Amino acid sequence: MGLDLIAQLIPQAIACYQADPQRVFVIGYSQGATMSIGVMLAHSDQIAGAAAINGRLIDEFKLFTDPPNRQRKLFFLGYGTKDSFITPKDMDETRTYMELHVIDIIYRDPM
Repeated sequence: MGLDLIAQLIPQAIACYQADPQRVFVIGYSQGATMSIGVMLAHSDQIAGAAAINGRLIDEFKLFTDPPNRQRKLFFLGYGTKDSFITPKDMDETRTYMELHVIDIIYRDPM
């Protein structure tokens, strides 16, 4: 499922469930977390925020940064210590990048 397909699904889900668009968040784990980061960057006008758990920013999503009218959004980023694929370095890079691109981030580093 690509970002454009997710972007098409969001207004359909809002209409179907009569949701308040100002309270819609995308949330994902692992690859879904990576996609939620992409939606946050590419289609932030459709959501209130996103949460990504054990995902990371991929280079393709850096193309979507800094649209002219992006509003600040809430973003939660978390990961676990037992993940052998997503590293603390991945999380640091993702957090730093998202902070630079007008996103209010909540970051949870495992103790």
